[in-house]
Amino acid sequence: MHDDVGQLLKRIWSKEYKFREKDLDYLRGIFLIKNLIDTNDHYTYTHSIQVSRYAYLIGRAMNMGKTQLEELLLTALLHDIGKSRLSVGIILKKEPLTPEEYEEIKKHVYCGAEIVRNYKFSEGLYRNILYHHERWDGKGYPLGLKGKKIPLISRIVTVADSFDAMTTNRPYKAGMSLDVALEELRKHSNKQFDGEIVQVFINMIQRERDWRKSLLYG
Repeated sequence: MHDDVGQLLKRIWSKEYKFREKDLDYLRGIFLIKNLIDTNDHYTYTHSIQVSRYAYLIGRAMNMGKTQLEELLLTALLHDIGKSRLSVGIILKKEPLTPEEYEEIKKHVYCGAEIVRNYKFSEGLYRNILYHHERWDGKGYPLGLKGKKIPLISRIVTVADSFDAMTTNRPYKAGMSLDVALEELRKHSNKQFDGEIVQVFINMIQRERDWRKSLLYG
C-alpha cells in the first residue's frame, strides 16, 4: 500500500493547489484503489499521476471551479484503473499489440467505469472514464461520440493522456520530444482532440517555457 500518498501529493501539488487535509485523506483512498494497478504495472501508476497533473493544469487554465477541478483530477487519476482487470501479459507486452489484443485493451474503459460505479463514485466520474477514448471527430470508442457530446472532462483527459503517452519512453518505443509531441497535438486538433483544449495546453506549455528562459537568461 502507498502509505506516503499524502506526502507524494503535497510534493506534486505544492505550487499548484493547496488541498485541505480531508482532501488528502480522500485522495489517499483513491491511491489505495490504484494499488490494484501498481502491483503489476508501475507504468500505468506513474502515467496516471502525470496525466492528473497535466489535466489539472489545463482545467485551471480554463478557469474551472474547485468542484469541477476535483472531478477532473479524480477522472485523470483513475482513467486507466480498468486495466487492472485485463491480462497482465497484454498490459506489459513489450511489442506492439496485435489487432485482437488491441480490442481486448479497449475493454478497459468499460472495466474502469464499472470499478468506479462499484465504489459508489458519481455518475459523472463513471461517464468521464467511460468516454476518455472518444474522439472529437466521432472515430473513438466505445460509443463513437462526437464533439461536445463527449463530456468536457473526458476531452481534457484525452489530451493530457495522449501527451504523456507520446513523451514517455516505453519498452517498444522511445518517447517523442516536447516539440514533436506538441506538433502531433496540433496536427490532430479538431480530429482526435478538441482544438480549444489543445490550444490551451500549448499556450500553457509555452508560457512555462518562456518563464524558465527568463530565469536562465534574465
